[in-house]
Amino acid sequence: MAAVYLFGFVPLDHKAELQDDPLEKSWRKLAGLLDPTNVTKLDFVSLTNQYKETRAAFAAFETARKQARARIELDEELRGLLCAPFLLVDYEYAAGRQMSALARLAKQQGVTLESPVTNSFRTRRRT
Repeated sequence: MAAVYLFGFVPLDHKAELQDDPLEKSWRKLAGLLDPTNVTKLDFVSLTNQYKETRAAFAAFETARKQARARIELDEELRGLLCAPFLLVDYEYAAGRQMSALARLAKQQGVTLESPVTNSFRTRRRT
């Protein structure tokens, strides 16, 4: 029995004490992060709940980020137009469509467009 104690339990106890120090340091560091007082016991239920809430908030943030990205991404047609070289004809065509829509809206609302508005949409004359 004494041999088992001396050759079995004593070395095992020594190894356990060597591994206790890093565990104690980590424990104190965790306790210090949670509450600045000297804590000897940690509430793991509270820690688990806090971790779950943090994960849920992170998931909600990721969902919101993906939704925001989907809202501001350009559609495929517009990206193609932006990548294509600039053509004055395309600009004139888009300006004409916008002026037509604006004139139609003004007519529906019963207002007249002033000349500075219509002048800004006039196409550039080629010389």
